[in-house]
Amino acid sequence: SVSSCSRVESSAMAAMLTVAGPVSTVPVSPCGTVPAANYDLNSSELAPAVEEEITIPKLPECLTWGLPDPAQVEAKLAERTKKLDDEVAQSEMLLTQQLRQQKEQIHEAAEKLKAAIQTSPWKDQIRGQIEQNAKEQAAGLDKKYAESLTILRQACQQQKAVAEKEAQDQLAEFQQRKSQEEVMRQQYEFEKAQADQMMKASPGAMKTLSLAHMHQQAEQQQQLQQQLQQQQQL
Repeated sequence: SVSSCSRVESSAMAAMLTVAGPVSTVPVSPCGTVPAANYDLNSSELAPAVEEEITIPKLPECLTWGLPDPAQVEAKLAERTKKLDDEVAQSEMLLTQQLRQQKEQIHEAAEKLKAAIQTSPWKDQIRGQIEQNAKEQAAGLDKKYAESLTILRQACQQQKAVAEKEAQDQLAEFQQRKSQEEVMRQQYEFEKAQADQMMKASPGAMKTLSLAHMHQQAEQQQQLQQQLQQQQQL
């Protein structure tokens, strides 16, 4: 009968389900489609592939920006040294002119005094004394002149020593920062090489990384322009 056949079919289907075991279920979206998963085909396990984050290394900072280079330092030192030498030479010339004028004044005064003595019986002795006094005054002027020259030249040497010390400090600072820049450059090249290798392994990230790199370069160019404007204002 019909009812007997239905009972037989139900028993057969139950037996088939019992033999096959439980059926695994797959989540279904509201639209009835199975959500797609990104699987790494090269992996031994069927797990979703995770893209490794790629960091673009920043361009190394210019630590020597605004500092005079060695050529500029040497040129500045030579300029200051020449200026000091010129000032000393001019001062020595003024001291020499002053000494000559003072000696001439002493000589003229002595001659007037000697000419005024005509009738004294000791006129020869008096004239000799006047002449001796004039010589002593001239010798005193020579001594003061030599002392002034010594003080002037010592001051010049001290200022030259200060200028040379400042130049040496500037050169040392420039070389130190230049060495730091070289270390930073090598680190940048190393990190950039790693990023390039990672980009080759992930072609899809090339466009994003290129835009980010261009953005970094634009920012650095803007910073350099601002620093240049500030330096020109100073």
